[in-house]
Amino acid sequence: MEAADKVHGGFGAAPKFPAAMTLTYLLRYNYRAADGEVAEHISRSLDHMMAGGIYDHVGGGFSRYTVDAGWMVPHFEKMLYDNALLMALYAEAYRSTGNRQYRFVAEHTAAFILEEMTHEQGGFFAAYDADSEGVEGKYYTWDKSEIEAVLHDKADAFCQLFDVRAKGNWEHTNILHLNHKAGVLEKRTDSEVTEALAKIKEVRSERIKPLLDDKVNVAWNAWMGAAFCELYRATGQTRYLEVAERNTRFILDHCRQEDGIGLMHIWHDGQAYIAATIDDYAALIHVLLSLFQLTGKYSYLATAEELEAYVAAHFYDATSGMFFQTAEKDNSLPVRTMELFDHATPSGNAIMVENYHLLQVLTSKNQYHQVYRKMVAAIQPSLHKFPTSLGRWLCAAIPLQIPAAEVVITGPEINQVLEDLHGIYYPMMITLPFCDNSSKKLPLLTDRNNEKVTRIYLCKNQSCT
Repeated sequence: MEAADKVHGGFGAAPKFPAAMTLTYLLRYNYRAADGEVAEHISRSLDHMMAGGIYDHVGGGFSRYTVDAGWMVPHFEKMLYDNALLMALYAEAYRSTGNRQYRFVAEHTAAFILEEMTHEQGGFFAAYDADSEGVEGKYYTWDKSEIEAVLHDKADAFCQLFDVRAKGNWEHTNILHLNHKAGVLEKRTDSEVTEALAKIKEVRSERIKPLLDDKVNVAWNAWMGAAFCELYRATGQTRYLEVAERNTRFILDHCRQEDGIGLMHIWHDGQAYIAATIDDYAALIHVLLSLFQLTGKYSYLATAEELEAYVAAHFYDATSGMFFQTAEKDNSLPVRTMELFDHATPSGNAIMVENYHLLQVLTSKNQYHQVYRKMVAAIQPSLHKFPTSLGRWLCAAIPLQIPAAEVVITGPEINQVLEDLHGIYYPMMITLPFCDNSSKKLPLLTDRNNEKVTRIYLCKNQSCT
């Protein structure tokens, strides 16, 4: 918390990046710690980001970062991975706090992704550029006269709410952002404001859009799939789960190597190319394990184990206990590197640690637990030195402090039970719904299926009551 910005939220000074991984850790850590300072910083960060210009109040979604410390002036580029990580964070924060503004931001971002960044076959596009017509931010900024022409007698109240000025609030034009005062965030979802923003969005749609990078990046897609899983948990809306399943099928169907197991990193115009990195495998395994917990479809777990075996065979370094970025047969780089820190996206190694914990709980295979413990032990000395760069590692280490709640569900009302469980925020809850006869091979599900009576078993360390 030493690096925390106690005025605007987030961490450090300008330029300001959202730090979704660190905030996700603090949210989960504070479930047990109940530290008032931490809780205040989480809400301060989320509130200021969704009020600022980094958030697109008209169309939804977040820009990559802001050039100021107060989240007002964005670098207008929109990246898929930022929106995935922030969408998941706001959805999880809604589950934790019940703050409906967080749910609104998560769903508004999801709507932007589905409307603007989704391929007809289910893949997600990579990014929108910052510039249009050669001018940074032109698509997103407004003259006050333009707002008045659209909203007429409603313009004054809107301009006051979003700090729209006659001379502009940035380089002679206006970035829409909320004046951060008590109660102003709640006004964002008032019907009059929503209607006004819809009119402005319609006018904006006639402008020339920034350039779209329509490549499909496997890791970034998997993170967005995971975000839709979290949004499904938060809202119970099955359409979000369907999006995650469709996207995962797209990756598995279109981004394979010739051996049918290994992955490719990029798909574009019908072609997959560049061998996948550990980040791609880790993120895809992560979303597969989420989908298994949400649907009980054994194929998701089986595919996750298949990919883990491939990664262990081709990326693992037994000496360090970590994974290289590239496979041993990948000669695209002169030196095989190993990345442990989070950057714009989570460290593939950190996500593999989370994956190993989940795999051990779901399958009861001790081999996964051994790798998990070895990796956590190897990173332990760095956790206190570089916490803001190791947010997902800190998340991965939480099971050592907070025991997992392993919840086995059988019977005809599994979906209703899952929906009820998703309404309970416990960051270490792992669900095993018995929806597939193939799941009988899992020790926690053996001899427990009853098609006539719904039963819930609460388990800890593979022992159930």
